[in-house]
Amino acid sequence: MSGENILVVGESEVRRAVIEKILSASGYKVDSLKETYNIFKRLENASYRLLIIDINGFKKDPCLLLQGIRDEYGPLPIITLSDRNLVSTYNSKLNNLTNKLIVSPLDPKALLHAIDEVLQGDTYLNRKENPPDAGLDGHVSFSENKHSPPSPQLSGSIKQSEKRIIAIGGGKGGVGKSIVTANLGAGLAKEGKKVIAVDADIGGPNLHTCLGIKKLKYGLFDFLLKQEMSLAETAFQTTIPGLKIIGITDDYAHGVNINDDHKSKLIEELQQLDADYILMDLGSGTTSDVIDYFTLTREAIIITTPEITSVLNTYSCIKSVLYRKMAKYFRQKGKDRLLEIIRKSANPENEMKIKRISELEDELIKIDPDAEEIMRSIKQRFNVKLILNMLKSPADEKIALSIKEVTKNYLNMNIEILGPIRRDSAVEASVKSMSPFVINAPASIASACMYSILRKINTPKMAIF
Repeated sequence: MSGENILVVGESEVRRAVIEKILSASGYKVDSLKETYNIFKRLENASYRLLIIDINGFKKDPCLLLQGIRDEYGPLPIITLSDRNLVSTYNSKLNNLTNKLIVSPLDPKALLHAIDEVLQGDTYLNRKENPPDAGLDGHVSFSENKHSPPSPQLSGSIKQSEKRIIAIGGGKGGVGKSIVTANLGAGLAKEGKKVIAVDADIGGPNLHTCLGIKKLKYGLFDFLLKQEMSLAETAFQTTIPGLKIIGITDDYAHGVNINDDHKSKLIEELQQLDADYILMDLGSGTTSDVIDYFTLTREAIIITTPEITSVLNTYSCIKSVLYRKMAKYFRQKGKDRLLEIIRKSANPENEMKIKRISELEDELIKIDPDAEEIMRSIKQRFNVKLILNMLKSPADEKIALSIKEVTKNYLNMNIEILGPIRRDSAVEASVKSMSPFVINAPASIASACMYSILRKINTPKMAIF
């Protein structure tokens, strides 16, 4: 199986060099990476047959990183190299997130044997039986998964008490996404959840004002660009117990350019925060930053209003994110011919006259039958919810059903309607008082709508990042 592309990731330069030497001598093509937050960018831009992660010396929970990789690249085989201390702490989780867990000093024969087994079919999604565990005694041991790995559609599902990262955006400006984000955060906090609201609306940050904060002393970019603080240190406690905010200071209120490395680093660090829920308030529209964050997270809530422009932009937003996810997955699989078809079909006037995702799938499957399973996995991992804001009358609720129907017909996707939020003077009053309406007007119509939405969010059926 020599000649396969393998990505080796690890903080120790010496250990990475040794692994590279072992693999190169056996004919494998090897890339090396130190920064774990760059894994997702590397996997998106290049095709690898196997990922080897050396977690020796990790100070953070390595399972969070592995879980994120599983969520985005479920079928990708992973071999994890670990020391005994980490295994004793995270044994069951590590076993369920990796194809081979090697607990030993670097042993060339053991490593090459593991690679041969994984590349010959003992993969995360295709394992037919679990060989007996060799145990942890001796200098070299392999630990196989004792439990069947989750199916692709369940990959990433964890206990309801664990962290959930939800991206919240809208197809256009003025739909009230920051107000909705603030009230979702406040409502969850009132239910006893630990919540961190993150203002990722670069160029138009106002989430802090919705939570009663006039000016922030520090914020997201003190961590991301200046690197003067950890992300956790930039979290500011609001007046609502259990709710913190990571905002954007006035220095960066008019926008700043951030690259893919920054975005990947932010998502990785968000997973390390002490919170039950992390709510990301994104910018409006379908800019590259907005679509990237939707792509990097597994849960998306899109806010729309009954206005026709908002409805059209909502569908466009969903379609853009889906196409970006498809491009990402097929690029990672090295399927360049299929990737080109996807790019062409994104144009409504494409020469193939593809109007629906089902038609695109038919074209892809003609060329590569594996495309069917890949497309199924992509759509299962794209978890979209819809909130219809500023409703004037009950009849407006049909608009949400129309969006759901169009999305099903043209994108072959099922989206869930979380519910409506009706127009209410309490909302305007809360904006003026800089306080969420679920706090200062808990008996209002808008609050009743919000708590109906919260009950749906705070249930195990929403997929977890």
